[in-house]
Amino acid sequence: MNSLPASVNYAIPVPSLPENSTKYSVALQPVNGQTFAMGGNQIIFQFPNRGYLVPDSIYLRYRATITTSTADSIIGCPFSTPIQRVETQFGSQTVDSINDWNQVNHILTNTTMDVAQKYGMQSAYGYIGAAAIPTLEELDGRLVAATESTSFSGPVPCMLSNIQDHLLPLFAMPTVSMIFTTEAVANIKFLGTASISALSMFNVELCFDFVEFGNEVDAMIRGMGPKIFIKSQSFSNSSVNIASGANGSQSIVYNQRYAS
Repeated sequence: MNSLPASVNYAIPVPSLPENSTKYSVALQPVNGQTFAMGGNQIIFQFPNRGYLVPDSIYLRYRATITTSTADSIIGCPFSTPIQRVETQFGSQTVDSINDWNQVNHILTNTTMDVAQKYGMQSAYGYIGAAAIPTLEELDGRLVAATESTSFSGPVPCMLSNIQDHLLPLFAMPTVSMIFTTEAVANIKFLGTASISALSMFNVELCFDFVEFGNEVDAMIRGMGPKIFIKSQSFSNSSVNIASGANGSQSIVYNQRYAS
């Protein structure tokens, strides 16, 4: 009877990866352009049909030129404010669409990060603007005093990045695309007067990791049958604009539809 403690029982097999396993870090560029203005322009990325996607590794980074005539502020989380919608497509079928994604990400940032964490991420998320050291109040937006070019970076909460416990087998799927739609300029700024007049995004990259385990593992996955089941979750958001100075009784309808 083997009574050795586990710490010195070297007969216990140790889990290991296949010999041909390789991890890659990828920075995708858009397939439909280089520079993107505000106002409904689409930024389209297509994932490679190889390997296994590491879901929680997905993040977006880009540079932006902000044009303003007077001091103003970008509202919400500055990194995500210019992006109105995020869609995910498998082949030509849309499997996930998050309207007002900038609102969703701002809520997630405020509810999952404390002040210290937001302060530590001020450069990537874009909170640090004209003020060299932002105050606590300035961690709810970005102060823009003059026309500037700057960088933003952050995670992309969506169905792909929220996959739990599994890697996504890109090699066995139709082409996976992510489509980012830009927000209107009027919806990204604090002042209603002539202030921020334009914001353009360039050097946009969708970054992620994927792993290859070799042909033997791929064949085993294909042999599991025509369908596999992977658990994930996403977000649904609906908003209604109320005119300034409105009074009286109003009926506000939020349209939502949920389907597996």
